[in-house]
Parts: sequence; C-alpha cells; structure tokens
Amino acid sequence: MKTSSHLPRVFTHVLALLAGLGLAALASRGGTKTEVPGKGPARSTTNTGAEAANRSAARGGGKTRADEYRQAWDDLAEETMSASRRADIQWRLLKAWAMVDIEGALTAAKEEGFLNSSGAFDEAFMANPRESWTALRKLGLGSMELTTRWAQMVALKDPDAMIAVLGEMPPRLRRDAAGFLFEDVDSDEAANKLKEKVLRIDASEEEMEMHLRQAWLSAPLLPEDRVRVDGWLDLPAGTERLHAMTGWASGLRYQDPATIGAEWEKIPTADRAQAARLLLNQVGKQLPGIRFAVDRAIEGGQWQTLRDNGGAEYFSSQLMKGEPEELAQWALTLPHREEVGGYFADAILPKLTKDPEAGRAWLESLPEGSWQRDEGYAALAQETLKKGGDWEAVVEEISDAEIRRRAEERKRDWEVRKR
Repeated sequence: MKTSSHLPRVFTHVLALLAGLGLAALASRGGTKTEVPGKGPARSTTNTGAEAANRSAARGGGKTRADEYRQAWDDLAEETMSASRRADIQWRLLKAWAMVDIEGALTAAKEEGFLNSSGAFDEAFMANPRESWTALRKLGLGSMELTTRWAQMVALKDPDAMIAVLGEMPPRLRRDAAGFLFEDVDSDEAANKLKEKVLRIDASEEEMEMHLRQAWLSAPLLPEDRVRVDGWLDLPAGTERLHAMTGWASGLRYQDPATIGAEWEKIPTADRAQAARLLLNQVGKQLPGIRFAVDRAIEGGQWQTLRDNGGAEYFSSQLMKGEPEELAQWALTLPHREEVGGYFADAILPKLTKDPEAGRAWLESLPEGSWQRDEGYAALAQETLKKGGDWEAVVEEISDAEIRRRAEERKRDWEVRKR
C-alpha cells in the first residue's frame, strides 16, 4: 500500500522497521490534529523529519537493533491516529521489540501504561524466561498482572525455569505459579518428574507445603499405591516427611469416612493440626471425606485453610451432592465463625431448595434469633437472588444486624460480578 506524500519521515522510519510484521498497511493521513485519549492533543502530521533527525543525532551513531526499536516507539508518539490504531501498532511493535530487548520493551510499556498488553510479550517470555524474569523484577513488576502472564507462559514452555525462580516470587504469585506448573501435566509420569524437581527447591516449609499440595493434587497415587500413615510417622521433620504426609492425605481422597477415621486415630496429637490442613487441601475435590476433613480442621484450629477452601466451587459442588437432611444436621454442628460460613451455606442449601416449602418450614422451626436460623436465611437469600426471586423478602427474616449486613454485601458483590 502506498503511503501519502505528506507522510513525515519520522513515521516512515516506523514503517520501515516494522515492514516485516505486515504493518506497512498503516493508512496514510493528512495534517489534522487529533485528540488521543490520555495523551492530549497529538502533534500535526505536517511536521518534518527534523525532530527525528535531532533525536538520532543526540543518540549518536552505531545504533543497535534495540536502539532502533526505541526510536520507532518514540517516533510513533509523534503521529496522529485513532486510539485503536495506535494501540494495535504499539502491541505489534512491543511484540517484535521484546524478542530483541525484553527490558527495553517492558520499560517502554511501563512508561506508556501499556502493561495490560494481552499477550504481546508471550513469545519473548517463553523464548527467554530467565532474562525476562530478571527484567520484570528489575522494573518492579513482580506483583503485576504481567508477571502472572510470565508464569503462565513459562510453565508451559520451560517448567525448570519456573521452578528455579519460585523462591523469588511474592507469595500470591508463588501460589498461582505452582498451579500453572501442574495444570497442563497430562500424565502421572510427567507430574512425578515435576514432584522430584519441586523437592529440590530451596524453600521454607510453608512454601514447600504449598508446592507439594499442588503436585499431589495434579498427580495422586492410585488407590492401591497410596501412602499409609505408617509411611511417614517415623520420618524426621523435613521435606521427605512433608512429601510423604501430603501423599498420605492425597491417597485418602479415594477412601470412605470409616477408613479415613481409622487412619486418623493412628496420628499423634502433635501432628494432627498439620495433618488436618493437608487432609482438607487434598480431599476437597472428592465427596466422601470432606465433612470429616472440615471437622478435623476445625478441631485443629486451621482457620486460614478453612477460609481459603470454604465456598470454593469444587467444595460447594461436592458438599451439595450429599443427602440433604444429613448435610443440614451436620451444618448445625459447625461453629459460628466467618471462616466456615461457606461450608454452612453449602450444607444447608440442599434441604432449603430441594423442597422449598418444606425447607422454609424447617428453617422457621429453628430457634428464633439463633445464628443458624439467620445464617440459613442469608444463604437462602443469596440463592433466591441468583434465581431472580424476592431477595428483600427473605432478608427481612434475618434478625442479626451483622448477618444482614454481610448478606447485603454479598448481594452487592454478586451484582458487580454480573455487570
């Protein structure tokens, strides 16, 4: 496509650099000024290439390829175009630039506020994982969305590179990265190889527990190969014991509550808090042991683990498959704490929704003013909201001001998510 004779040499430089990317199809433009969101009035396209020449001279001779990309980025800022066209060209320029100079491309994106780049850096992240990670940390992007994207891409391409820097990541990113590391593993053999690599990481016990949790969730043993409790009781404290304990907890996901209970009786009191946490994290995706695991976690005071899992989709879907009457009676035994509110709602809803009239009558039969009755109405209100029913009428039955406030907050959160 021919460019206009009025197209300044500044922009011709950008076109020449990016011709291999198929960007020569940028439309020719006249000399009018256009308002670019966030940039103020753009400069007229009727200027000459003098400014570009001045910048070139200031930078000196002997330019590297990285220098040329930087100049193309700067030149692009001089041009008038629509916001969508500018964003498209920036994306393509960053993608090519990152393969030559990842730090320079990231720096430019940061300066421009263009960090939500929708995959522009993916190819560079996978091609040069360590270099790109170093650049992200140097630029202070270690907790940004872009770094999570790095973790996703590198987990697919080079798991070893991911494992090598797990200890350098902030806690939330470490949790996400461990999930990315195992989510696309397609065989037990591959997952077991990753487990062995994870065991060699220099990490704190808390971090190692997190890594092994995801490893065992991704590659559990077959029922006949599961780790028995005797397989770790006599091991000294350390990574090997933690690995065996997590494997033991993972194996129990296949077992019935009676078998889980028999195993539990063998565990010394000093080990029960940790065992409860590991058990809850492993059996959550299987039906038989959830209630047992929740009860043991409550006994062991594992409130943060309970909070993290309560109300999660996989817990909800499994808990609500139980027999409604049995689940409801179990819900009434739970302590009134925020950390277990998700389990209470999940366990009580089947009775309230299977036969709405009978469920409502049962709820009204609970002692007036009791937290179980009020929380039951709160759970029913949320379910009513999802189904387009009369939410206000249900919430009016809640007598406790704090429970009502939380119900209203959940309604607002739900409405925001629906937008």
